[in-house]
Amino acid sequence: MNQVNIINYEERPLQNIRMRVVLNMHLQGIKDCLIILVIAISCAACVTESNPSTTISDPEDPQANIDSEGPKEKIDPVDPKEDTEMDSELPANMTLSAGGRVLALKFDSQNINDRDGLDDSELKLLSNQVYQSFEDEFDFIFFVSAFTSQAQPSSFNYSGRYSSVSASEKGLGFTPYNYSEAYGSAGRLQGVIHLTKVEAIRQGPSLHELMHRWGNFALPSTYYSHWAFASSGLTQGGQLGGFSLNSLADLGGGEYQADNGRGDNFGVFANGGNGLPYSSYELAQWLDTSLGKFSSLRGPQTLSVNEALRHMGGAREPIYGHSQDTFRILTVLIYEDALDTELMNKLDSELELFARVGSDDSSLYNFYEATRGRASLEVAELENAIK
Repeated sequence: MNQVNIINYEERPLQNIRMRVVLNMHLQGIKDCLIILVIAISCAACVTESNPSTTISDPEDPQANIDSEGPKEKIDPVDPKEDTEMDSELPANMTLSAGGRVLALKFDSQNINDRDGLDDSELKLLSNQVYQSFEDEFDFIFFVSAFTSQAQPSSFNYSGRYSSVSASEKGLGFTPYNYSEAYGSAGRLQGVIHLTKVEAIRQGPSLHELMHRWGNFALPSTYYSHWAFASSGLTQGGQLGGFSLNSLADLGGGEYQADNGRGDNFGVFANGGNGLPYSSYELAQWLDTSLGKFSSLRGPQTLSVNEALRHMGGAREPIYGHSQDTFRILTVLIYEDALDTELMNKLDSELELFARVGSDDSSLYNFYEATRGRASLEVAELENAIK
């Protein structure tokens, strides 16, 4: 099976646009059978494949810093001088945070943090290095560049990148695939994510990139793997963009207007980082921001549930109630020169909030909140996975 790299931040002209309403989208990993309306536009410029792209790169979300204030409760920082025996079995270029949630990895590869990002070969190299010292106990690996928002290089051409590693489900619009061996995993690893700054864990696009594990591969889209010009929920847009169906207005003459449910222009690839929870299903990349207006030659159409299922390749397997709902994460802070211990501990604290089973007491959504309590992440006790 050939691996294909798709960089999807290029805009494409819309041609032969047609709109339809689709019922019964299902988000795997959220143990819920979601019956919703999804309005999807496809066009002659669509990219469609039977398998997810190996790599999906997402541009910076213009609204990603909306509602990004920190938690209301105080998080006591880890003393950077605190001694720990966690590193005793690790090579010299690896360090565990005292909180046990972050692995710092010194990685020299032609100034990886100063170029436009990490390509698939570098993500494989990084993953293989990690698996030399850690057991195959993780569903996802987050590689986070050792930068803050203020210090992030302008050369990065994306804010988050998802690399597909393995998937066994049916009924999500792709053929099951497994590239795990190339990443050093014996089969458990599902995806690898690169985030370009430490704040991306809490502010986003962490939720967005995780969603790429499941969508969009079901329906044709003007923007590969997103839900371009789509309603991904009745009252709000989604992590992969789209508008609130309740906000959709017919302006006449084949023109429509909608927002993301917060009164903001909806995006066709994102809706403000982690400021929104997951919607029922999602289609997105960034749209022209002219008051949320767009055109359709045919207007909304309705597909039956069976017709929608045919687009997704049949019924969902595993069925509702049997899908995975807890995911183990390995978070790796990649740096090139001296390790910034304070930054490593900041990332550790951000992860605690992002993976907390319950509210993080802020206007942002952590993973548990974004899934409405139906799924959770395990990010701590990395020392127990050392070989």
